[in-house]
Amino acid sequence: MKYLRITVICLLVLTLVVSFNPTQVAIAQMFSTYKSSVTVQNLNNEVVTVTLEYYSGDGSVAHRIINDTIAAFQVVEYATLPVSSFEGSLVISADKPIGAVSMLDGDGKGRGMYTGSTSGSTNVVLPFMMNNWGASSWNTYFSVQNVGATEATVNVNYAFCPGSSNKTVTIPPNAMKIVNQASEPCLSGHGRVITSAVVTSNQPVVVVVSQESTRVNSALVSGGYSSGSTNPVIPLVNSNNPTPDAWRTAIAMFNLDPVQSTTVTLQYVRKDGFTCQETRTIAPNSATEFGGNAFILGSPALTCPKGVRFIGAAYVTGNSNNVELVATVNQDRGTLASSYSSFNREDGTPRIAFSRFVNRYGGAQDWDSTFTVMNVGSSSTFVECEYTNSSYTSKLGEIEPNGVREDLPRYQLPANYSGGAICTAYTNASYTTIDYSASIIGIVNTRGHGVGFNDLMTTYEAVNVDLIP
Repeated sequence: MKYLRITVICLLVLTLVVSFNPTQVAIAQMFSTYKSSVTVQNLNNEVVTVTLEYYSGDGSVAHRIINDTIAAFQVVEYATLPVSSFEGSLVISADKPIGAVSMLDGDGKGRGMYTGSTSGSTNVVLPFMMNNWGASSWNTYFSVQNVGATEATVNVNYAFCPGSSNKTVTIPPNAMKIVNQASEPCLSGHGRVITSAVVTSNQPVVVVVSQESTRVNSALVSGGYSSGSTNPVIPLVNSNNPTPDAWRTAIAMFNLDPVQSTTVTLQYVRKDGFTCQETRTIAPNSATEFGGNAFILGSPALTCPKGVRFIGAAYVTGNSNNVELVATVNQDRGTLASSYSSFNREDGTPRIAFSRFVNRYGGAQDWDSTFTVMNVGSSSTFVECEYTNSSYTSKLGEIEPNGVREDLPRYQLPANYSGGAICTAYTNASYTTIDYSASIIGIVNTRGHGVGFNDLMTTYEAVNVDLIP
């Protein structure tokens, strides 16, 4: 049986105080308690058999192994473990392709989602690292799991700190460790610090980052990067919407080249066709911010008018030294905050999957999901999205190259709906013949409309699905 392994990192379930003393808890994470869940989606028209193995932080299989089957194209949510305290990771094996997303909830206040990883890397970059950053005192920590066969020696190099290695940890196979930037000596005592990091290892690892502020009770969760593209794409930029004190999108663009700097031009395209550009130079092995406050306050590097309302997409059109780039995209509006990863054009496929999608869900929190689909291919295509356990379909029509479409089916799906979606590219508006040459990507934003629940915003990347004619 051929297995696809999806590693979901930083599974922090229920109360951590039981297994750590209070000072260790304060160092490891910002919130006092965490809870995780994972949703697995069958990407096939046949039943899939899955095995979920929960590993404790030391690498031993702990507490629970689940064997299950999932019907064609359906989703199943696996909630917290039936134990009082657990910190570790989860490996999901399946006999056919699957997708998975995990939600991390800190104290019922700061929330974030991320997509499971299918493989690890010996070199991972992290564009957003923070120590006491900004007026809200943002800090980051990351969870790194060894997915190799032997013990991993992991080195962390922060761009802000001198030297080529600022921290070293050893991690047994399947184990995970948390590295917290709030307690790093070389980042502390310097006021407000924002930087980037490179993680290297002698074994493949997977990394997930959480950006957290307990002052505004918000969290943004995203993955690390092992490879990039000379012209990455960003399917959603949402700034000054509806006013300059509302939604903001900050893009940390990282130059993966260890030697060369590069000058990057990012093209912004609004849904109505309006375009503008931002050009900045990025040092080697470092990140530079695009968007963000430049949209609000204006900047000589940005041709977009100061304070312009912008809802659209962005993609790199200039890269002077043709280096590989990646970006972490942060979205925020007050306490609402989420993060997602840029895409490589070559990762686009004719089908994408959204493994967790909700509508008027969760009672008083009132969660809704909306999705954005971007055509990163060279020809126009037509996209239709189908939902589990619902007859509603989203027919997005023709999407031109670099075009974006979105849908918020708040009153189309049933109330208290929780499921998933599959979006497929077609050759024309009849939606009968699959466009196998198409290349699409997507993200899901899930927002709560309740009052008093702090950070009711999460984002994750769609799973790309290869189709064979």
